[in-house]
Amino acid sequence: MQFLKNHYEKLVLSLVLLGLAGAAFVLMTKVGNIRDDIKKESLQQTSAPQKALVPVDRESMIQKLSMATNPPVVELGLPNIVFNPVTWKKTAGGQEFPIRDEKNSGAGAVEVTAILAKNFTIELVRITGTEEKARYEFGFTAEGAEDRRNQRQKKKGLYLDDSGEFRSYPDTGTNFVFTLKEVQGAPLMPDSMVMEIENWSEPVVVTPDAPYKQVMHFVANMMHRQTGEQFQQKTKGDSIVIEGEVYNVVSVSESQVVLESPSGKRSYKELNNNGVSEQ
Repeated sequence: MQFLKNHYEKLVLSLVLLGLAGAAFVLMTKVGNIRDDIKKESLQQTSAPQKALVPVDRESMIQKLSMATNPPVVELGLPNIVFNPVTWKKTAGGQEFPIRDEKNSGAGAVEVTAILAKNFTIELVRITGTEEKARYEFGFTAEGAEDRRNQRQKKKGLYLDDSGEFRSYPDTGTNFVFTLKEVQGAPLMPDSMVMEIENWSEPVVVTPDAPYKQVMHFVANMMHRQTGEQFQQKTKGDSIVIEGEVYNVVSVSESQVVLESPSGKRSYKELNNNGVSEQ
């Protein structure tokens, strides 16, 4: 007992050292086991077939980036009118109407209701004289003449190989010098007559039943969709007043009218029916 009392510190120290030695042995054993397990797993992973990497889908990210760098335009005016009130306009007659989009204002509100062909017409009016010397009376009509007097039919009498002239009054340069070159068939009952007109590339054929017609130009009838205002018989060079602004008629074809605003913007208006009328 006395020995234990004198050397108990050494006994305790010995026990602690033995415990530490046992712990070290256990740790070394576990570390070895863990190293073996890691090696086995590594061998299994390297020997197993490798799956191909799936490429990252970047399309959605590119689209979002594009939207962020090029955002859509936010239209706060027409036709959404988010923060702006509806604009009202007044016609020359005092009628008010709202402007909700470009189709209801300016040239956008104009519809082409009809396009009329203005013709230069030559027709056989009557035949007089004898078989040996027949006289042919022709009627000439220029529907598209600026002077209304020239729009009435003018009559000219011709013998074969005679020349004549359709002259406008006042003289505007739209004169036609013509010559009766040939009468086909019996002189008093001809099948057709051939005329040559100066500066025309082809001869003109007139029959007793079918006059000759040549389109000089077209005129258009238009209407303002909102107000019902009519613009009649307008052709190239004319002007119309739309909502207080003067628009020029640039051209009129058989199916289209071109209008030009005071700012120089052109509007191409198509005929809203299926044909061209003749007047």
